[in-house]
Order: sequence, then structure tokens, then C-alpha cells
Amino acid sequence: MPDGKRQRIWDVDPTTSDAERAEWDVPSLAEMERRAEEVTRTEAMPPMGDAPEWLKDALLRWRAEDEKRA
Repeated sequence: MPDGKRQRIWDVDPTTSDAERAEWDVPSLAEMERRAEEVTRTEAMPPMGDAPEWLKDALLRWRAEDEKRA
């Protein structure tokens, strides 16, 4: 999911294990992060001005979370 600066994985339930993901044929969290980093390096970031409201809401939340970590 683009956030205007990089690709990131959508919010995940931290209690879901990689074993549970595998049961549903979903990549591990580490693999999803690796893929997001690869797409960030290899693909242009789409314009975010026309993003749907649900994504704009997520972008604001993610930015606030990133600022708390900094």
C-alpha cells in the first residue's frame, strides 16, 4: 500500500502468527515487508492527491504513528 513515501503493508493483527498466515496461504510478515521494500525501490510512487478517503484517513494515522516513533 503506498503511503506517499514508501510501500507498506496494511495494518495487521499483531497476534496473528506466521504459522496462521501459512495456513491461509499468506506470506510471513517478514516476506510481506521484504516485498514492500522491493516495490518501494522498483516502482514509482503513485500520486496520492486523488487517493480515496479511506486511504487518506490511513495516511494521517500512519504519519501520526511514525511521528510518535521518531
